[in-house]
Amino acid sequence: MAIEHARFSAEPYRIGGGRYNLVGFVLCASLLIWRIVSHAFWRDEAQAWLIVQAADSFWDLFILQHEGHPPLYYWILYFVSSLGDDLWLVRIPTLIFSTGSLAVLWFFTPFTPLERLAISLGYLLSWEYGVFSRSYIVGVFFILAYAAFFGHWRRHPILGGLTLGAAALTHVFFAMAAACLAGLTALLWLKQKASPKEILLFATSFGVCFALSVASVVLGYPPTEAAAGVSQSVTRLEHQSLWRPLHRMANPFLRGVPLLKGITLAGVNLPSLLEPFFDLLVFGLLVACFWRNLTVGLIFLIGAAGVVGFRTIIYGGSTQDGVIYILFVAVYGIAYVDCNKVAARGLLALSMLGGLLILPQTLITPYSASQEAANIIKARGLEQATWVAFPDAPGTATFAALKRSVYGLQCQCDFTYVDRTRPQISLSSVQELAAAWREFLAVHRESEVFVLVSKPNVDKFHQIVGDQALDLITKTQPALNPSESFVIYRVRAKRGSTGF
Repeated sequence: MAIEHARFSAEPYRIGGGRYNLVGFVLCASLLIWRIVSHAFWRDEAQAWLIVQAADSFWDLFILQHEGHPPLYYWILYFVSSLGDDLWLVRIPTLIFSTGSLAVLWFFTPFTPLERLAISLGYLLSWEYGVFSRSYIVGVFFILAYAAFFGHWRRHPILGGLTLGAAALTHVFFAMAAACLAGLTALLWLKQKASPKEILLFATSFGVCFALSVASVVLGYPPTEAAAGVSQSVTRLEHQSLWRPLHRMANPFLRGVPLLKGITLAGVNLPSLLEPFFDLLVFGLLVACFWRNLTVGLIFLIGAAGVVGFRTIIYGGSTQDGVIYILFVAVYGIAYVDCNKVAARGLLALSMLGGLLILPQTLITPYSASQEAANIIKARGLEQATWVAFPDAPGTATFAALKRSVYGLQCQCDFTYVDRTRPQISLSSVQELAAAWREFLAVHRESEVFVLVSKPNVDKFHQIVGDQALDLITKTQPALNPSESFVIYRVRAKRGSTGF
């Protein structure tokens, strides 16, 4: 059955009674706020704050070298930074946009109270996107707002285009989701016989924002570096099965669901055995959900395939896959009347299961590399030692958190090999870093130097320092975010030494 008219009333859309919506919103928002303010900072939260504080002006943040992100979130942080330099301030936009997303969901969408509850407690909105201070939650807010007020945009096409364009300016994957929704909008408006002026105004306002998003990302990467990344991705693809991209399309609905991790039966790894079953379950539910309007379903699948393809060939990790789930919620809201509710609720329930399973271990302050580093440094009385994070920007961000006394410490951190105008690492080759390391030790030749090394970079670090004497102080392995693991070494430079 084709969609022939807007599915939203002209007034704010409420289902199930105001009291149920208000109670559900207050409970879910309270839980989310508690998790936002109580969790220990992760390093990528501090990284964005470092970048903003290093900027001399608003426009310095339009092109972020080697970051790969559009500028909207950094522009928001730039204005927040006028309140001070305490890292805790990075949570202000997260609190606003997370609770704002819940408000849009509970008061302005056509979903039932149980559907709203399932989305609110889903893995992405209640944890990975909603809690951590990154650009994702800003994109979630604008995507949900666009879907919630979809029936109004024909009367206000410029505002609709700017709302969707704002989502495109938060992250490259949200730009792809926004482009998918823009295509869906154009199709529905053509069916509704919208005037050319309405479509043109919408397309122009969205197109400008989308073009700015693409330009900021493309200009942030040198062509040679981008080409090298694509070549490496294509090489990796040759060793992957065709099923992996299909799994990545289903994965956003299964985030947090353990799938019997680590269990073997008769020598067979059960997760690998069950994974195709759950993937097929997700695809079956998606087909059933959009069966009565295959055009809408096809547009969603094209958008999801674009996200998976870009992530597989160009850039991205599992975190970015989550935009597929957010896109599904938006499309489901726009085409609500024509969707199979049982299938849609099954998909929402899968995500809620993942969110509920991770809730017990994240309700109290989650484990963090930054917190653990602070505890180690404080326990050993090393607050005034010479520290260096090496060699990646996330390590720099970890110690930025320490330097700003987030945990009551006053670490004197040296980043002499990092370009201070761009907090992300500006030296990429082993040779460049080795030269910078020698320069650093020459300056601190009479000091006892401690080095924090991000676990994925330990091998590279040893290549850089060569046969330099190192004492292993400690290493950690955070349970919730293994990429946060780190190693601390002590380096005692010889008097008069210049390094190696």
